[in-house]
Parts: sequence; structure tokens; C-alpha cells
Amino acid sequence: MTQPGVGPEDDRSRDDETPGDFPNYPAYPSTPHPEDSASYGASESTPSSYPGYQHYNVDGANWAATSGGYAAGQQPQGTGKVQIREALGWAFKTTFRNWALWIFGLLALMAAGIVVSVAFDLLTGAFTSGGSVETGWGYQLGQLLLTVIFAGVMIAVYHGALRQIDQAKVGLNDFVDRVNFWPSLGMSLLVQIVSGVVAVIFVLPLVIPMLGVDVLNITDAEAMDLLGQIFLALAVVLLISALISPLVTFIVWYLVDRKTGFWEAISQGVRNGLANYAKLLLFFVLAMIVSMIAMVMTFGLALIILMPVGILTQAMLYRQMSSGPLPAQETATY
Repeated sequence: MTQPGVGPEDDRSRDDETPGDFPNYPAYPSTPHPEDSASYGASESTPSSYPGYQHYNVDGANWAATSGGYAAGQQPQGTGKVQIREALGWAFKTTFRNWALWIFGLLALMAAGIVVSVAFDLLTGAFTSGGSVETGWGYQLGQLLLTVIFAGVMIAVYHGALRQIDQAKVGLNDFVDRVNFWPSLGMSLLVQIVSGVVAVIFVLPLVIPMLGVDVLNITDAEAMDLLGQIFLALAVVLLISALISPLVTFIVWYLVDRKTGFWEAISQGVRNGLANYAKLLLFFVLAMIVSMIAMVMTFGLALIILMPVGILTQAMLYRQMSSGPLPAQETATY
């Protein structure tokens, strides 16, 4: 008896097999061999063959094509909720990454503002008239003019901060090109006036008793009482400022960013401020405390860093709360 597996007669692939000589096995089905195809491997280089990676590849191409910034519609978007840590982290990194612009640029701007203010006071004689000029209408109108000028400069700075979010590199032209200036300036002044009126309403009852005090003829006890009232009034001003800051701070950003109309900016700013009120209030209170301590410990030098960081943080918080485009360079490490 022939043993299976020995000799050519056991080869089942022979054509001369006769029925009954061996068990009848079914034929093996043919299987596809894609590796034998000339197009094998081509789909791996085609992004459309892999839907899960297509978005990544497209974003990467757009990122490279736009010199460090996403193409229109490709930036990540805010969710309507503020993320304080992310905003501060981005603001600090951006301040030091573009230090020539944000540190030295704002320092030069502050120096120019001081020079303009001092020059104006010299021209009006405020330093040589014993302060009597300060009670005149000319001086008060001049101070109002300076307020308007400084508010206009800050509109340009806000505009540059928003451009910094949209692109990795910004220049001086980004601060003045296509600025929504007049509506933003009007809103900035309106917010300052309303905030000032609110503060006066709460502080006035504390200030009125101090108006009749003769500071040249008071006892030590009365002087200490007056000093306590002054500190109380300042504390109330700071408290009111902190409480309303989440509601009014970001209104002007909507106009600078051309996101809404004039009156709609108020409703959008207040509504989104209320939606993030707890986080924003905590941020403003802590920022106020930390800034005061840093200013005292550094004799004011901390303002060189705190000012650009504060502006960029506000820009980032605004984009987060308004569901706007977020900083493009945050996704550059993908």
C-alpha cells in the first residue's frame, strides 16, 4: 500500500488523476494579490484615499503656504468659553517671541505719551502757575483731547493684537491698515464715560464728607480718619472696576475686529461676559493684585512686560468668548 505523501503519485495537482484513486478535495479559491498590481502603493500617497488624514494634510499645506499662519477658514475656533491659562500662556510666549515689537514698541509708545502729556502741561502753564490752570476750561478740554488721542492709539494697538492672533508675524503696518477706527473710538469713549459714571455713583457718598475738611487745620485723629476715608473710596473704585470689567472690557474688541455693528457690540460683549463672568472676574481681580505687587516691587518696571501681556491676553480672551479664530501658531507644532 502506497503511503500518502510519498512519491509523485500523491501529487494532487496532476492532470491524470482518475476518479476514485484519491479523495476528491475541492479546489482552492483564487485570492487577490494587490501587491502584483502596478498601482500598488500609489493610494498611500493620495490623501483622498485616507479621509481621516486628509484634513491634517490640507491644513499642513495651507500652513506652509501662508508663512506661519492658517489660510482663511482653517484657523481653530473659540468655543465661547474663556480659557485663562491658555490665554496667558500664549500672551507671555508671544510677548517674548516678538519682544522687539511688543516690549520695545509699547515702551516707546509709553515714552511718547509721557512726552506729549508733559509738553501739553508746559504749554498750558500747569507747572508754573501753582496748579490754577487745572481749574480752567482750556486745561480741562485739553485733557479731554489727550484722552481721545490715547484712546485712538489703543484702538490701533488692539488691531495689531488681533492681527497677531491671525498671523505669526506682524509689522507696524498691521497696526494701522484697515482699522475700524471711528466706531471703535466712539465705543471706547462711551465705555469709559459709562464706567466713570457708575464709579462716581458709588464713590460720591464717600467723597462728599471729605470736601469740607480743612486739611491745613486738622488734628492727627482727623487726618487718620480722612486717610481711612480716602483708602475706602479707592477700594470702592477698584471693587466697582473689577465687578464691571467682565461686562465692558471686551465690547470695543467686537468693533475693532469688525465682528458686529455698534450697538450689537454692546449686547454681544455683555452677554458673552456674563456667560464667562466667574472666570473673568477671578482673572481681573488676580491680575489687579499681581500687577500692584509687581509694580511696587519693581518700582514700575514691571509695566514693560505687564502691559503687552495684558493686551494680548485680552485679545485672546475676546476671540475665545466670541468663538472667533484662535492663534494660528498654537497649531504649528502638529
